[in-house]
Amino acid sequence: MAYTSKDRFFQSLSEGDLDGVKTLLDRRMDVDAVLEVKQIYKDENGEEQLMSLMEYYRKTTKGSALYHRIWSMTFVKEYTTPLYITASKGYIECMRHLLDRRADVNYSPNGWSPLHAAVDGGHVDAVQLLINHGADVDLETEDTGKTALHMCCGKDYLKIAKLLLRRGTNINAKTYDVEETPLHVAAQNGLFDLVDLLLEKGADPNATNNEGDTPLALACTCTEGDSYYHNTVEKLIQWGADVNLKDKEKKLPLHNAARKGDHKLVEILVRKGSEINARDYFLKTPLFDAVAASEIAGMGAEGVVKGKPEKCVQILLNFGAWRIFPEIFHRVLVMCASYPPTIEVLINAYPRVKVPSLWMESIPKDALVKFRDFYDAFETLGSSPGSLQHLARSSLRDFLGRRCHTVISQLGIAPRLKRYLLLEPGEAGLH
Repeated sequence: MAYTSKDRFFQSLSEGDLDGVKTLLDRRMDVDAVLEVKQIYKDENGEEQLMSLMEYYRKTTKGSALYHRIWSMTFVKEYTTPLYITASKGYIECMRHLLDRRADVNYSPNGWSPLHAAVDGGHVDAVQLLINHGADVDLETEDTGKTALHMCCGKDYLKIAKLLLRRGTNINAKTYDVEETPLHVAAQNGLFDLVDLLLEKGADPNATNNEGDTPLALACTCTEGDSYYHNTVEKLIQWGADVNLKDKEKKLPLHNAARKGDHKLVEILVRKGSEINARDYFLKTPLFDAVAASEIAGMGAEGVVKGKPEKCVQILLNFGAWRIFPEIFHRVLVMCASYPPTIEVLINAYPRVKVPSLWMESIPKDALVKFRDFYDAFETLGSSPGSLQHLARSSLRDFLGRRCHTVISQLGIAPRLKRYLLLEPGEAGLH
């Protein structure tokens, strides 16, 4: 394959070959040359070859009909610049030489500047070098309108963010596709240290995107159930995030946390004053979302539920959530009969209950078989008076109402009795 001068220049830049870059520039190669992005691969002889992306896709898909119907109709050549290539890979010496040869630090024919590339690659030294040479820290990407600060979510994100903030980047800049601020991005990625930094520097904790989501709402939606997201939520609230701001579907962050089954987030939010019984656009309360998370957990969907849904239900009930009307409890059984811990908590919240035939008929047969002992006990509820212990628990809980968790947690009684009063699953089982 015959290489053009631009091909050799592209390969030298991609490999960080400073001598090769210098040689080609000395031969009057344009320091801001617009280069076609190509794929470097090894042929059957083990030699490196350059191929345009279109040719590469055609070769790897073997000219299939799928390629001709899709790729050939939608493919657009990608272009880049010498400074962009070296910034994306963090080749500092090559970058310095290009800049010394007066490369345009903000030139972005592909819609991304060299600074965007350096930040996206997590190259701290490259970011510093570009800033020192006058890179525009508020330049937006052509496709989504992201600034460099929006891209601080990869390697060394905190160091890079500090450099950009020191340069005076717009901390509340919004993308023009979804109208998200850098704080939105940091929150949904659980970057609590960056969240803290942005808030300290003046980021708006209650900024909304085009769906009405705040950074707090996104953190609760994207939670992975770990301490990163819990710390993120606590930081946001500490700096003034409103736990009761609703999105366009009238959902609170509490709805989102309950839907993910993240019981630790649910507890943080209710302790900070989230409206326990707030209804969304579909009239659903956070308790319904916790029940929905139980359905997902019962299906065995690994990785979807980020905590213990039954604990979400328990916490919500202990902080004053409305109980589910017995007349529609059969719908709950249809949804999450395969997750008995939630059924146990919900049933134990009633002072007395009689199981109608509709309830038993609503339980899927596979759940009845798998949890036979549980549903045998469930079916006998109401056939005899409730135990004195359960009736006492119900009376105390009715008396305390929304203060259940606060008051019972402070009582000087045995820990196991506290757990029983607070509907802990497994403590005394069905009442």
